[in-house]
Amino acid sequence: MQKLPAGIQDFSRIREENYLYVDKTKYIIDLMEDGVFLFFARPRRFGKSLICSTLKYLYQGRKELFKGLYIEDKIDWNKMNFPVIHIDFSKMDLKKLPLDHELDTNFIEICESFNLIPTKNGASADLQMIINHFAKKNQKIVIIVDEYDKGLNDFLDNPAIFEENKKILRGFFSRLKPNDIHIEKCFFTGISKYGKISVFSALNNLTDISLQQKY
Repeated sequence: MQKLPAGIQDFSRIREENYLYVDKTKYIIDLMEDGVFLFFARPRRFGKSLICSTLKYLYQGRKELFKGLYIEDKIDWNKMNFPVIHIDFSKMDLKKLPLDHELDTNFIEICESFNLIPTKNGASADLQMIINHFAKKNQKIVIIVDEYDKGLNDFLDNPAIFEENKKILRGFFSRLKPNDIHIEKCFFTGISKYGKISVFSALNNLTDISLQQKY
């Protein structure tokens, strides 16, 4: 009898430890085909993090994790070997440490995972450096951002920090549109849309799929 994956958000652990998984990979194919820059809003505990995790392993080419699932024989796995940048804001304790510090720290770890030396100029510069590195190898990258709006939702009662975090996010995400030729997929999740309008003001090619019928 399979175990229920209560509270488990990592697709790899669910599959490798034989937890029950309801196959939603048919919809993952739609996500792959519905454009490059996608935004998906849902309340907490609606499976956003699991979708992000599933996309990460898919684009990394972890075919063994998808054995027996709908998607297994529907894509060309020889093409699924992308460098993946996965930013999970939900794991950042922004009440203790400021957003820019947490984002910079996160990108130091991301750089090291690619065997790259961080720029020491912050997350935005590190992101550009990673993009440039793989562009020189003619490799597109995948960017997955989970709960982009945590730095805003956590400070609804503190307008000063709210506005500062909005400025940080806007500056960081403004790196993406000029580099769209080097990006295979950019997938954002969030709880709210209010930040989408201002935070992504420079990213006007972002498609909101939150209310599309098939999703």
